[in-house]
Amino acid sequence: MPVKEPELLTIDVGSIWTGHQGGVIKDARVVAKGGTVQQVGKRSDFGEVQGQYLDFTHCWMVPGLIDVHAHLVFGDAGRSYEDYIREDGDDLMLLRAARNAQTHMAAGVTTLRDCGGRNNVVVSLRNGITRGLLEGPTILASGRPLTITGGHFWWCNEECDGVEGVRRSCRRLIKDGVDFFKLMASGGGTKGTDPKIASFTTEEIRAATDVARNHGMLTTAHCEATASIERAIAGGIHCVEHAGFQEPDGTRTYRPDLVEQMTAKGIYYSPTIQTAFAGVKRYAGRTDLTEAEQRGLRSQRYKLTRKLENLQKMLEAGVKVIAGTDSISRFGEYVTGLELFCHAGMNPEQALISATSLAATAIGAGGKTGTMDPGKAADFVVVEADPLANISALRMIVAVIKNGRPFVGSVAGASYRPLPTTSREPANVAAVLGQD
Repeated sequence: MPVKEPELLTIDVGSIWTGHQGGVIKDARVVAKGGTVQQVGKRSDFGEVQGQYLDFTHCWMVPGLIDVHAHLVFGDAGRSYEDYIREDGDDLMLLRAARNAQTHMAAGVTTLRDCGGRNNVVVSLRNGITRGLLEGPTILASGRPLTITGGHFWWCNEECDGVEGVRRSCRRLIKDGVDFFKLMASGGGTKGTDPKIASFTTEEIRAATDVARNHGMLTTAHCEATASIERAIAGGIHCVEHAGFQEPDGTRTYRPDLVEQMTAKGIYYSPTIQTAFAGVKRYAGRTDLTEAEQRGLRSQRYKLTRKLENLQKMLEAGVKVIAGTDSISRFGEYVTGLELFCHAGMNPEQALISATSLAATAIGAGGKTGTMDPGKAADFVVVEADPLANISALRMIVAVIKNGRPFVGSVAGASYRPLPTTSREPANVAAVLGQD
């Protein structure tokens, strides 16, 4: 049976942050009806409690978090893309995607942009959640990512070449009901591809962004190679993922001219920086590394150091940075990326904005979520401590509310707690980089 939203929900909270800069309300109350926010304000401005009541008067509440870059069909640590291709059918991928979506939501992610899966798996999951067949975050699905023949994620089955080939693929994806287009503008982790080399031409990218614009859709591009960033910007892309600034010789060279163009054109940037952190962390504390593993550690440290440095420069340049995990091997570990944002120079409120209101605008959902304004979705995360003082407070989740309904388990005031999905220990960047 489809899950019904409560007709009326009243939540009392010690403090809320509304999603707007400086938007803190103490001794607060939120009233939601039919899954949307009706009123937000100080408790003293309201009358009698009506409907279902939740008491979180010793907690903080923020808008539901947004992950702008995930891959729900994955999520089994230690497996390569080739393992998935060889061993898993679409039915198994759909089951795993459903599990991953719920794991992510228990960690506070109430809206998720999936940036590529095989065939129509994620579109089917999105439709199942929308129709109330299971609980999960609001999903925006790219479906099959656009890639050149033999390119990164070719096995998702949307290979295309040339301007006309790209246009045909875009129209096919629209027919299948996708929400946006994801382009693999360079190689990546797929065997036989090279992340240092651009794939699509500027004209091919322009063909995709033209179709998207004609249909009121947005685009984003996987860009590890510097040349792919340059082509994506020139091709009218709306958002850049990763921005590895990789040159053909393997160096990572920051390009201020490209960053200036991103700022001038209002292009969003999803650094997915926690994947680099995870790449270093897996070696942390080990004294038995093989020679190959030591090379891998040096490479991952170089990548993380450069990405942190580049992110700091891009923030200073005014690039619109948004939060995405690029979750592949593990879901539910969302906060690490925001902690890394703060390490690179954001303050906690800026990191929260990148994860809520700015992210919502970037993915075309600003009118529906990202802030606690009346008329928007009643998607909230309740935590034990003040995330504006320390972003790691988002690791201390007390409750997740989605469309005006508590997610996972039963509710008994502030004793409500969803399934544990994330470590309460914050990311220790200095230790992982060997700086302690």
